[in-house]
Amino acid sequence: MIRRRLTQHIREQNWTAVALDLGIVVVGVFLGIQVSNWNAVSAERRALGRYLADVASDVRADVEELSRTDASARDRIGAAAYALRQAGFAEQVAELTLSRLDADDMFRGAERFALPDVAAPEESERDRLWPLAVDVYVFDTNRSAFDALIGSGHIDLVDDPRLMGALREYYYLINALDQTQSRTILPMRNHVVEVGIARGLSPEGLVGEAELVGTLGEDGALRAALAASREYAGYHLLLTSLLEEKAAHLLELIEGYPL
Repeated sequence: MIRRRLTQHIREQNWTAVALDLGIVVVGVFLGIQVSNWNAVSAERRALGRYLADVASDVRADVEELSRTDASARDRIGAAAYALRQAGFAEQVAELTLSRLDADDMFRGAERFALPDVAAPEESERDRLWPLAVDVYVFDTNRSAFDALIGSGHIDLVDDPRLMGALREYYYLINALDQTQSRTILPMRNHVVEVGIARGLSPEGLVGEAELVGTLGEDGALRAALAASREYAGYHLLLTSLLEEKAAHLLELIEGYPL
């Protein structure tokens, strides 16, 4: 229709009408492109929303894992501290120091931290002091949603620097906890278990409180192993506590992000 009118107006040399027809064509093409762009942007934002929702779901699952890791670390601290105290060696280590700090000051404020004063195990649990003191719950994360967000390229659409910073810090700490567990906490746990086994203490077996306390009083190596278990539980607890804070902050930003 427009083409026929345009041809007719050119033949009639009606340049005003020609200009109007060309304007209509240009505006139509422009609007078509804009609508297409708007639709593409809208589709990308919806996809970003799905990726962020998946990340949030993974973080919520992490929070549940962190609560179990936190409880395990506190059990180790409580059982080890109680046994050492009963043996007359109350505070072999009361404060820990982080020897390396992240370049971005990720651990600022936590360079030195005191081991928490955890309640002693219930009396009914005191024949399990050794298993409680050496058992480690290993935090395990699922970061598939975050990896998918990066792989898709949609992370470039996140235009809130606070959210980008929170994502970066959270997954940095996830990696830090994973590395600390695999390189430090689990090897130390295995060593402590070996020390115990050499002295007839099974990591899953029962032993009377009096028997364990008596052995600790006579065996410096066993005391040192138990104190080390307590200290490394402190490191474990520190990282889980920091991650719990980062997780809460990240979830708040994701839930408030405009899409």
